[in-house]
Amino acid sequence: MWCIWLLALSYLNTVAHASNVSHPQQQQQPVRFFIDEGYFLPGDTEILRAYISASNNRLEISGESTAAFLSVKGYYVPEKWDVYWTMRQSCHKAYPHMKAGQLVNCIPGVEAISLKRRFVQTWQQAYGETAFNYIPRSYLIPEQYWLWRNALLSTGSQPDSRWVLKANVHRGKGVQVVTQTEALSKALVHKPGSSSSSSSGDGVEYHNILIQKYCE
Repeated sequence: MWCIWLLALSYLNTVAHASNVSHPQQQQQPVRFFIDEGYFLPGDTEILRAYISASNNRLEISGESTAAFLSVKGYYVPEKWDVYWTMRQSCHKAYPHMKAGQLVNCIPGVEAISLKRRFVQTWQQAYGETAFNYIPRSYLIPEQYWLWRNALLSTGSQPDSRWVLKANVHRGKGVQVVTQTEALSKALVHKPGSSSSSSSGDGVEYHNILIQKYCE
């Protein structure tokens, strides 16, 4: 998802630069960004802010909300931005008020491929077992834990083969490359009360949400 948006940012920067070159006598307005900072974890918007800072004033931050609650969000003030950087729910609230040329950093339905679990679910639902001809063999934790165990037995997978355990965090965090033996012992480690865990539906929360075959 970040790759898509870096391309979009590059396009906006290029358009702003081209406009300045073709109309040097006119004072061109920078592309304005409104960031709902309060929705993001510390560091989540660092790449965006660095890109804006390096744009030679072709891009600017025109507004921010600093808290998830009791703070004016961008969808309340669409006249203050050209690009709205926020969470998915706020994107949907912004859509009815947007005018031609305004952008938000959300695409309806994109979570089907941009979220770890949903990406695997999308492939499994669409292609079943043949999905693993195109993506690494993957199993949802905890729902498909025993399906994974049965697959290990039926294929004769070796104890020292490597697997990737993934937690429900992003930016490269929560990823472990482990042997099959380690994966078997760690896959169902649970952290009661952790907000970044998946739930089995029986009140137990699991740290890991996905296990995938390591690609050599």
